[in-house]
Amino acid sequence: MSPDAKLTTVLIIASFVFLPWFFRDDVSLAYSYFFGDGVEYYAHHYGVLPENVHIEKEPHDCVYVASPFGKKFCHYAKVVTFEDRRKQGGISLEEFGGHEISNRYVFVTYSKVQD
Repeated sequence: MSPDAKLTTVLIIASFVFLPWFFRDDVSLAYSYFFGDGVEYYAHHYGVLPENVHIEKEPHDCVYVASPFGKKFCHYAKVVTFEDRRKQGGISLEEFGGHEISNRYVFVTYSKVQD
């Protein structure tokens, strides 16, 4: 292995070991650094199961190159909604064998904003 390859390997491993330490005050920022705004990020940030995170595809009709070409004077804002369905009607679902974390959901949608 060449010295350059060794250095690259060491830097990559060090970044995965030490970068989370720099973000230790905000673990969600570290997750965002490694995973982006994907399912893993929202699952960790809101404490839900990954299968309970639902992310809608971002619409592209405000993009400059979308037909007809030109500025559309709009953009889409991300809307994140967290639902905790552990209690319904004042009765805890855990009394009926419901698992605490499986009744929590995150929905990521987009809302059109006019510029």
